[in-house]
Amino acid sequence: MDPDLRRRSLTELLSRSVSPIAVADLAERFGVSARTVHYDLAELKRTGQNVVSVMGRGGGFWIRPRGAASRPGDRPTASRSGISETVPLGRHMKFVGREDELLHLESAAAQALAAEGSTVLISGEPGIGKTRLLRQIAERLSEQEFQVAWGRCHRDSGAPPFWPWRQALQSVLTSLSNRSQSPQDDLLTEGQRLLDRLTPELRQQSDQPQPSRVEDPDIVRFRLFTSLAQYLGEVAASIPLALLLEDLHWADEPSVRFLEFLSRETAGKRLLIAGTYRDTDAALPLRAALPEILRAGRSEHLPLGALSADDVSEMIANAPTVRGVDEVAATIVRRSGGNPLYATELIRLLALGGPDAATSRLPEGVKHVIGERVSHLSDQCRQMLTAAAVLEEEFESEVLQQVLGVGAIEEVLGLIDEAVSLRL
Repeated sequence: MDPDLRRRSLTELLSRSVSPIAVADLAERFGVSARTVHYDLAELKRTGQNVVSVMGRGGGFWIRPRGAASRPGDRPTASRSGISETVPLGRHMKFVGREDELLHLESAAAQALAAEGSTVLISGEPGIGKTRLLRQIAERLSEQEFQVAWGRCHRDSGAPPFWPWRQALQSVLTSLSNRSQSPQDDLLTEGQRLLDRLTPELRQQSDQPQPSRVEDPDIVRFRLFTSLAQYLGEVAASIPLALLLEDLHWADEPSVRFLEFLSRETAGKRLLIAGTYRDTDAALPLRAALPEILRAGRSEHLPLGALSADDVSEMIANAPTVRGVDEVAATIVRRSGGNPLYATELIRLLALGGPDAATSRLPEGVKHVIGERVSHLSDQCRQMLTAAAVLEEEFESEVLQQVLGVGAIEEVLGLIDEAVSLRL
């Protein structure tokens, strides 16, 4: 079938459907692959169709009119102020504004199912929704029978080498042990052996004899990486595997090196690697490796920007136990700047303290994030930001020069560039 004709038929089908339609059913109906369906959905979204994905049992895709319920049969539950009173705050706030990114990740997952594995690195400032996006795709991957394994990096410099990979491998082993197929006994044994190799401090404390000959560390590392990549490929051959890695900006050098290595080895594997990192403060190991990772194999970069005003308004409209005046929504949209964490915390203030709190106070959670970000700046730059905070939202750099009492405008511009580099 001609692609344009297929997409018109797809649009008509999803628009009149009374329930979401799964990708597998759409692929069967049109006689194409799941990957082609995802590409068609992305094209419909690009051309302005309000393509909505619905999670959970019986989930799939449909096209809803603008302003309609989130899925067929749902009824919005808004209060008189236009603010919902049913959805919990925090991580359970309605997920909005990332449909394109989800379609992108689902397309990568469809390719992984077809043994065309890839790596997707999701970047953005703190609070922009990287982890939330990863959780959303994890839920959908689980519904597609992916084995999902998580690994998380820690800011603490005391974390042992390969920490996110140890976590992910332990998750894989736990899942394998819970499955009853006997052919996977060898996978369990080999996986445990590799996990032991990633945990040298345990071997040093054991009674096992230590090697008498010191080998070249580069050769040892290459053998380990080759064995790990081969093992993960064998696991993925038995069940599609998704490795989800959080906070890679804190990753240690060995972990980053293996990510770079594995990203080159995804071809022919039912393997999806997705990781998140802050592009505002990535540590040296990741910064140094990013160009190579993104050039390796089927690797992609997925940057997250601010939510639109409509997206933030939708968050507010679905927030729980929140009552306020109509203009509060516009204020939260403006104050949050499209940052989901900031918007959520302002909604929380509105729920707890009313409109005055949401329009005048700075949420504690946001204070912590801002404090962490400005800690990377020079003292002069922090002084400049303090002075700028009391000025209007828009002002001339010469005004800031006078407030700071500096002689050259170039000095002010340099401080502004320093702040902009961290998106402040």
